[in-house]
Amino acid sequence: LFGQFRRVANVYFLIQGVIMYIGWYYPYIYQSPVHPWSTIGTLAFVLLVTLAKDVFEDIDRHRSDRRENRKLFTVVRNGKEIEIQSRRIQVGDWVKVRNRE
Repeated sequence: LFGQFRRVANVYFLIQGVIMYIGWYYPYIYQSPVHPWSTIGTLAFVLLVTLAKDVFEDIDRHRSDRRENRKLFTVVRNGKEIEIQSRRIQVGDWVKVRNRE
């Protein structure tokens, strides 16, 4: 949620909603002509859409990472060549690189 308020537009609408809230619920300070939920509701909608987009991107990134971690590589371990998944490569392994890899 904090990351969403790095965008200037989201901070602007949050501040505007708070100012409208103060004017609507405390009319002795000043009167707001617009109900604060019109701005806060719009901000909430934008945040929910952005949240949904970020979730789909994270799921796609997770699938891509899983696919990459399952690729097979030839590794030299203890003087023997073995094929293992990339997620099983350890520090000190020599990875055999073929043409265009």
